Amino acid sequence: MVRSLPCLATNISILTTTQSSIAADLDAFEQASWFTSSYLIAMSSLAPLMGRLSQVFSPRLCMFFSTIVICVGCIVTSLSNTFVMFMVGRVLTGAGAAGVLIVAIIIVVQMASPERRGLYIGLANTGMTVGVSLGAVIAGALEPKIGWVSFSSRSDWCWECDMRRSHHISRGLASDDMF
Repeated sequence: MVRSLPCLATNISILTTTQSSIAADLDAFEQASWFTSSYLIAMSSLAPLMGRLSQVFSPRLCMFFSTIVICVGCIVTSLSNTFVMFMVGRVLTGAGAAGVLIVAIIIVVQMASPERRGLYIGLANTGMTVGVSLGAVIAGALEPKIGWVSFSSRSDWCWECDMRRSHHISRGLASDDMF
């Protein structure tokens, strides 16, 4: 589960280098700043709620539903042909990402001993930092060659990556081996 955080974090910065071509295709140059902002606002504003929901319900259940929300957000984004539909997909993906991030940290805190807790939280934060750092670099390298439509959530390999992450998390939810 913690291993999926770098893949999740690439979604924060991946649009930095591709937003001009996305804006051109969606005819949304004036609203291009919302491509990343919508994801981050949804992720930031729903993180406390997901923390509370994981206390009310089990963290595993919240992780499962967050992963489903990410997948639905990827589907909506991949099928979008208008700015509004693209934003709905990004907000859904950000909402799901809030749950995955917060629940991953909560599970680390619950399962790690107090002596090793800082190490595991540091590893999770390192994974997030690596993902954010590499997202724009990877997108910038691949977008001129294959285009944003193939590279963004519309691509088969990105969809497959999300499905594998969802399967990995679901498998971890079914067993007690979360790490």
